[in-house]
Amino acid sequence: MMSAAVLNLVAWSLQVAILVAAAALSARLLHVDAAGARYALWRLVLAGCLALPLLQPWQGREPLRGMQLSVNETGSTSSPLPAARAGSAGSTPRAAVRSASAAGAVAITVVLGAAFRLAWLTTGLCRLRRLRHLSAASRGVELAGELQTVMNVHADVRLVTTVGQPVTFGLRRPVVLLPASLARHPVEIQRAVVVHELWHVRRRDWAWVVAEEAVRSVLWFNPALWWLISRVQSCREEVVDELTVLVTNGRRSYLQALLAFAEAPLTFPATPFAARRHLFTRMLLVSKEASMSSTRIVGSCAGVLLVVTCAAAYAASAFPLTPAATAGPATQGQMPPRDLRRNEPRPATAREVRLQATVKAGSADPAAWLELATLQEQRGATAEAESTLIGMRAATPGSRQSYDALARLYSRNNQFDRAIGVLEEAIALAPSDPSGHQVLVTFLAEKTRDLSLTSAERLAYARKGIAGADSALAVDPYFVDALVYKSLLLRTQAGLEPDRSAQQRLLREAEAVRSQALALRSTSPRPASSGRRSDDLQPPPPPPPP
Repeated sequence: MMSAAVLNLVAWSLQVAILVAAAALSARLLHVDAAGARYALWRLVLAGCLALPLLQPWQGREPLRGMQLSVNETGSTSSPLPAARAGSAGSTPRAAVRSASAAGAVAITVVLGAAFRLAWLTTGLCRLRRLRHLSAASRGVELAGELQTVMNVHADVRLVTTVGQPVTFGLRRPVVLLPASLARHPVEIQRAVVVHELWHVRRRDWAWVVAEEAVRSVLWFNPALWWLISRVQSCREEVVDELTVLVTNGRRSYLQALLAFAEAPLTFPATPFAARRHLFTRMLLVSKEASMSSTRIVGSCAGVLLVVTCAAAYAASAFPLTPAATAGPATQGQMPPRDLRRNEPRPATAREVRLQATVKAGSADPAAWLELATLQEQRGATAEAESTLIGMRAATPGSRQSYDALARLYSRNNQFDRAIGVLEEAIALAPSDPSGHQVLVTFLAEKTRDLSLTSAERLAYARKGIAGADSALAVDPYFVDALVYKSLLLRTQAGLEPDRSAQQRLLREAEAVRSQALALRSTSPRPASSGRRSDDLQPPPPPPPP
């Protein structure tokens, strides 16, 4: 499975595609004809798309239970058993490697694409800065001063030969660079072009253009966002077109100005005077005077926003984002160990209070201690449960129940090293008891399934588990459970070994151990202490070669 970040990126991209499609369709059906309303509407949709991860709940899928405690047929509590079938032990490492490689390739592609686009944007900004210095000695435009006074705006307006169409940039010291060819056009066309650019200065549109290009650079892989940003920029030009016509009162001259500079490409991060992809729509809107009542504008925009909101709710439910800790089996075990003393426990029950009095009186009954620890953990007081089990260990010396219960508590709270330490203490108390070694083996076998670990770490746990199984078999050669787990761990080790010959040797050894376990199970009436059934001994398919 690919990493949670990549999956969330794909899910968010699909959510954005649904939102943009819903907004485009509803805006077309409801006929939002006012340029200002369209511009505000598309900017709001863009902001909603970018804020989607913050506006929706992140739904964590139920994590796979890595360990589970069960009661076997004899009534004794069994050791933690693997949650998945043994047959997947050999194949999961290679699948995990392939998934990690795919996720890494996607991440590298996204980062490299964003870096390339940001480098292009930075290069464009540097070119604009260079143009500012080169144009310092250029000739100014005579009618610019009059128009700036009328529009109450200040900018440095100059004619230069290095640009093919008007360019406006800068915030504190805005600059308007006009192509030198503009001087050969009639005054009406010159006035229309200058007024258009001065409106961009007054509205500070250049800052929005840079921000939009930065977003497009980082999220370059999302075609829906490309289209949406292009729509926002087109609507911005339509708003400025309307304002320019209001000031100049000359639609014909303005249309001629648009046609005059439509062929010149713009390679700078600035607002294009006449982008060819938007030219037809802009000329069509300029040539006719759109009339739309304020009531209809509000109603149409409200309808579009309602459709977009419903689409957002559907997209969030259809393609939910998931936290990294619960995004899938590959991320299990990646959570840092929880501090048992940071829980906010609920108040103790009456039963718990009575049990506390019993154990404080010096009771040596393990059932009372275990029940008290269970009640404390259930109400969130894991630190108290830990203290209770430690007290039980002191009150019942020589009993392994307290060690097993404490190890399970640590394991449930992602403190595996502490759990292993407790189990090793229990083994040291009774080294001749094979069941103590077997409990440790089951913990280690489950840890080998933690895909957040490296192959070397999992291999070390597998080897340690095999050594533990050998210790149990040294005490009791007829211990079927130890044989079963040794066979499983040998197969896991084979799947992690890079050497093909070593892998085949381990698989042959695993098959021999499994055959020995089957023979003992069929001939011996002795029940297995871990509660494994005979059907658990069916061999999994051998893992593929690394």
